[in-house]
Amino acid sequence: MRTKSLIGAVVGFIFLNVSSLFATMNWVQATDSADWSKRRNLTAITFDGNLWVIGGGGSGATNYNDVWYSTDGAGWTSATDSADWTARRSHASVVFDEKIWVLGGAAGTTFYNDVWYSPDGATWACATDSADWPERSGHTSIVFNDTIWVIGGSGIGTGVIYRDAWYSLDGVTWTCATDSAEWSARSGHTSLVFNNKMWVIGGKGAGIGNNLNDVWYSTDGVTWTCATDSAEWTARSGHTSVVYGGAMWVIGGSGASGTVYNDAWYSTNGTTWFFATDPAEVLARAAHASDTLNGKIWTIGGRDESYALYNDVWYSGIIGTEEIADFGVRNAELKILKNKICLSVPNTIEAGIKLYDLCGRMKEVVYTGTLSKGNYTFTPSIKKTGIYFVRLSSGKFKTTQKLILMK
Repeated sequence: MRTKSLIGAVVGFIFLNVSSLFATMNWVQATDSADWSKRRNLTAITFDGNLWVIGGGGSGATNYNDVWYSTDGAGWTSATDSADWTARRSHASVVFDEKIWVLGGAAGTTFYNDVWYSPDGATWACATDSADWPERSGHTSIVFNDTIWVIGGSGIGTGVIYRDAWYSLDGVTWTCATDSAEWSARSGHTSLVFNNKMWVIGGKGAGIGNNLNDVWYSTDGVTWTCATDSAEWTARSGHTSVVYGGAMWVIGGSGASGTVYNDAWYSTNGTTWFFATDPAEVLARAAHASDTLNGKIWTIGGRDESYALYNDVWYSGIIGTEEIADFGVRNAELKILKNKICLSVPNTIEAGIKLYDLCGRMKEVVYTGTLSKGNYTFTPSIKKTGIYFVRLSSGKFKTTQKLILMK
């Protein structure tokens, strides 16, 4: 079992005030080879006290209609190796009415708009084989106000992408809340329920490289409000999102150039997002699945930049803010001003300052050593214009801020 550290960070545009809001996290690999086959575009849910993996795509044209569950992410039990619904990938899954639901998806050039449910993951019944919403994959599904929702996705034919939202009280009859949402048509996005709102996060629009990093919310599925049209994280699709620790999280995904990310970001309002991952500590991943169980975030399967597939399982949980209450760092102040890193330290600390690029690669050690009480200014020697992340570390504590370098 491998263990990696992940440190929570709160990032401000003008300054960053380190406080007890920061939480230390550890990433732990539950298994590097689960009992189910390597796959991407799978779904994961929590149901009946277990973590579940449902369907997905294997190598080539292989698709799965198997269902697995686990209490610890390490040992997996097969509920069925051949569910009644057709093998598929890029579908959606939710828990509703004390049942597991599978909605839509695709297998090759065949797209589905069927809806299936199961009380145990083994026996499945078809709620409808042709829902009122068009066939699609890469959509999202959530449960909001005791109602199932289907949002966005891509359909049959080149460039067919939806900007609609549909809802149902029973999975059989569906009503269109809007077929022209304020957000642009997309697939490969994520959706959440947070603070009594539905959220749509990132994804990919029509055309090559049209990835998105906007965030939208709605209380009724009809009218949508933009929380931000350009979040701090790089535009992406194939990421995952969960609600954890009183915040929304965005984990991994792929960018316009095919870059696959290993970062994690969180937000309490959808507008301002904070970089929370120590770069390169968890394998870069896209088309994976995530959910929460037993006070942990779980990241499952997916693919890397070379399209190698995985069947590993990782989890992360909060250790506790009381373990990082170091006065010298807690009250430090970090500012980015005109290509310079400005740090105010109220007490002597052992500090390290490093510079990372957007892909999580360390580009420069700016400073390492002892800093006495006082104000300090550091000028990175890197010459290339771009967006970077400045990481300040001291003992268990680490925090990050964005630096836009202009040369």
